Amino acid sequence: MESESPNEIKTLFNEIFPSMKGKRKTPDSLYEHFYQLSSLNKNDYIIKRILLYFYPSKKSKEANTDKKFWFEKYKSLSIYTEYNLAIDLLKILKSYKREKKVDFVFDEINKILIKFGKYKNLDYYMLLTNIAYSDTLVHIYSFFLRDIDYFKMVINVNIQENDDLTDQKTLEKIFCGKTISEKELKTHKYYKEKINSLEDKYNNQNNIIIQLLGKVNEMENKLNNNIIEMEEMKEKLNKIYVRDTIKYSIKYIYRVFYSQIENQNSFKKNVHEQILELKSILSKPQFSNLKFLYDFLDAVEFGDLTTLNKASHPTLEKRKFEEIKNVIDNKQPYLDKVVTFLENLPDLNYYINLELTFYLNKQKLEEKISEKYNFNLIYNNYFSH
Repeated sequence: MESESPNEIKTLFNEIFPSMKGKRKTPDSLYEHFYQLSSLNKNDYIIKRILLYFYPSKKSKEANTDKKFWFEKYKSLSIYTEYNLAIDLLKILKSYKREKKVDFVFDEINKILIKFGKYKNLDYYMLLTNIAYSDTLVHIYSFFLRDIDYFKMVINVNIQENDDLTDQKTLEKIFCGKTISEKELKTHKYYKEKINSLEDKYNNQNNIIIQLLGKVNEMENKLNNNIIEMEEMKEKLNKIYVRDTIKYSIKYIYRVFYSQIENQNSFKKNVHEQILELKSILSKPQFSNLKFLYDFLDAVEFGDLTTLNKASHPTLEKRKFEEIKNVIDNKQPYLDKVVTFLENLPDLNYYINLELTFYLNKQKLEEKISEKYNFNLIYNNYFSH
């Protein structure tokens, strides 16, 4: 764990809230500054969710005192704890307050789980609840805060006052059958045992990844059909495929419109930002014939498109765009037009497979896209009428 200076958290508070320099930093003295920042950014979800970490709800087990924040009692010199997460969130807030880079925030949040490792069995909790959450940061700190309202309203699970969420058996008792089936849990344990055995044998050498993938594929082929409820797994995978279809269709459309933008330094990588820019473009009078696209983007804007499940998605020979209607309210009149429009876009299915295949190699992805697509021509043929 990287060490930090004893006064680092105070320094960060001073940098984020300059008027607090030279003043005592307590939950009460900082409260007004946090909420003033939130009020000035009413529609900024990132700022609001960081704020909730420092000021838990009344239904949380953890609570601030008059002099100290709740996480200060977990400060450690040897491991990454709730205290270190507070420091990282202040660093994120400091950068985001200055530059508003959404991609940076998501990248930093994704590193948090690695930093915690097996601390308080957080990794096991995330495994058991993998399909139940859409916001990684809120899900992590609700675990540490033991926010009863969060578990009841978001995950539909009742947490009792005496439940020890750091105990594996307690976690299994609470979540098994609700966010994960017993058969899925058995499968995960089976994999985990094999993975641990391989890690011990090869001592984390580079070739363990290849060895592990081969073993996993072999085990998957031999697993008894009674271990996994295939229909349940098929349904979950289908939802992931549909979400990918929506996400990368939007990226495709964004590239088409971006080919018409003069400022070539303004390319947006984050889907949420792409949606906002596309909505701004499509709201112009000359695109009134594409209002169905605007309505579609408006419907998915707040969907779970920027934090997809951390799973490997195989490419599909042919995607079923009509299944989008199973995710978006299928009573909306514009959806049939959206599906037809997407189905007619040239090589959209191939584009989506490129995004998935070269997800970890962005340079190769851009090369493949440049070889295959003339987005300026696509714009003239499909968007400019």
